[in-house]
Amino acid sequence: MDKTQFDRTKIIKKLTTGRESNIYLYGTSNTVLKYFKTEIEDRNKNTGKIKIIHVEDKVFNNKEEKIKILSEEKTLKDNIKIKDLVYDEDGKFVGYTTTYKDVTSFDALSYKSQKEKIELLKKLRNKMEILNKNNIYIGDFVNPNNFAISNDKIILFDIDNFRVNDLDFDYKNIFVEDYLKHNNQIDNIDTYCFNYFTISFYSNRLMSYIDGYLRINGLPRKFNTPESRELLKDLLNNKCPEKKYLLDYQRKGLFK
Repeated sequence: MDKTQFDRTKIIKKLTTGRESNIYLYGTSNTVLKYFKTEIEDRNKNTGKIKIIHVEDKVFNNKEEKIKILSEEKTLKDNIKIKDLVYDEDGKFVGYTTTYKDVTSFDALSYKSQKEKIELLKKLRNKMEILNKNNIYIGDFVNPNNFAISNDKIILFDIDNFRVNDLDFDYKNIFVEDYLKHNNQIDNIDTYCFNYFTISFYSNRLMSYIDGYLRINGLPRKFNTPESRELLKDLLNNKCPEKKYLLDYQRKGLFK
């Protein structure tokens, strides 16, 4: 992986924007640049008010180190290839480039049948478990655009926000925060978040509302088994003592 200096004239067009970065087609039609913002919006979870905060250098340093590791990670060899680390004229890390890949995000697959969704979830879980065994954790399952499918293979985005070895998540959503408050070990954080994502994706409901939905309505009929109800009790109490999945405790013959 090479290092290169950011050149604004190489920006072809903006593809999308997120909370912490802008994504550009850059240099060629086969290269994507993820360019990190220096200021981001931060929403107070109690009041809902938004304030602008400056991104500290340690966040950029953390991302830089993680991308260096992940670019060599064999378990991500089927993922989008990381090409270059990108720096500004002062030598500060500002982003990285990858190859462009035609994919279909999980968000765009919300129309799929529930049977097809379960197969996609199984593929994502398999990918996640391989990463976890190598001390890599996804954490953010809130945004379904972080996951995609291409040629029947799972593609992961926002990898710079993963937890890699002792390099922590840069931004923690409410599910990650709740897990870390109530569990001493990082080991099952993805299991915890993935179980919530399973219901969110399967039932086509926003992840941010899924905890309230489950408290009021309980599990969807497909997952309403004794084993799943026990898992749900742990989830609603922000606990995940074991790597157990709602996917493994389904009722049969209830696909739509």
